[in-house]
Amino acid sequence: PHLHRFQRLFDAKLGLDLGTMNLRVYKEGGVIHSFTHTLAIDRNQRKVIAFGQEALEMLGKVPDHIEILRPFDR
Repeated sequence: PHLHRFQRLFDAKLGLDLGTMNLRVYKEGGVIHSFTHTLAIDRNQRKVIAFGQEALEMLGKVPDHIEILRPFDR
C-alpha cells in the first residue's frame, strides 16, 4: 500500500507558479495549494519558526529578535 501511494506522486502532473506574493501548486483541474511567501526567523536561535500564513499573521506582533521576511518582495 505504501509503494502505491508513493508511485502516485510521480504519476501526477503538477505545475508550480512562483509568483511574487504566493507560491501555487497546480494539478490538472486547478490550484491544489497556495502558500504565501513569508518566513518568521528567530535571529537569536538562527532558525525558521514559522512560514506561510502563520508567519504572515505574526507581522507587527513579534519581538525585535524575530524577523518577518517576504523574500520575493526584495
